[in-house]
Amino acid sequence: MALTVSIGEIYQAAPVLSKISQAKLSVIGAMKLSQVMSAVDAHIDEFEAERQAKLKELAVLKEDGSISYHEDVDAQGKPANKADFPTPEAEKAMEDYGNELLKRGRRIPFRIKAKHLAPPFGGTNGGYALTVHECRLLGRFLSYDDLPAELDEALEEGEL
Repeated sequence: MALTVSIGEIYQAAPVLSKISQAKLSVIGAMKLSQVMSAVDAHIDEFEAERQAKLKELAVLKEDGSISYHEDVDAQGKPANKADFPTPEAEKAMEDYGNELLKRGRRIPFRIKAKHLAPPFGGTNGGYALTVHECRLLGRFLSYDDLPAELDEALEEGEL
């Protein structure tokens, strides 16, 4: 069943999906994850193309037509390159545009089920065990349909 998620949710889930994609999974699990990853990659590429086009429209451009950047630090204090804008209003317009893009809904072919993360048939090596943190990052990408009913009830009632 297809799922609609925001670009923000896609960005949040992408690092975990990438880690899972390195695991040795069952054939069905690997194929299903490949379909999800293809959709995720396409949506990220689309987002980045739209964002770059708007950035070229609003930011200061160098003589060669490339975007002018300066060194800064991000929210975590790590070095980051930030685009130069001609006015604070242009910078705010870009920020608002980016936030709107992140809210846009995109279709993902289906949710990932626990059985998709199982090791190859007949094997005990492989598979992928999610951490609680990874489950939270994956959010609505995960399906709880194939979990035991008692666990579903406990999750719904907030007991877990």
